[in-house]
Amino acid sequence: MRGQYKVCLFLLLVSWTVFLVLAAIDTGSQAYKHESSLIVYSGIWYHFEHWSISLVLSFVAAVFDLFGLGAEFRESGWKLSDLITIEIVDYDENDLE
Repeated sequence: MRGQYKVCLFLLLVSWTVFLVLAAIDTGSQAYKHESSLIVYSGIWYHFEHWSISLVLSFVAAVFDLFGLGAEFRESGWKLSDLITIEIVDYDENDLE
């Protein structure tokens, strides 16, 4: 496994862990305020500084993943022209009749 993929996986795990921990903290603090309420919602969406951390980590992980894919394509020598071929066919007017 390439280093870029390992970094990507690690950042995604950290991103989701941070998001879920912050959501649990927000949900837990709201649960104590509204003990009579049976449904408790997470207020993480109202705090930009909380969910933006997860968003930035996910974006950085996606960049590392794209760098890993680019390195794979460079090493393999794969080209788009290997899959797509364009053939030009010239028809005469006599062939159409």
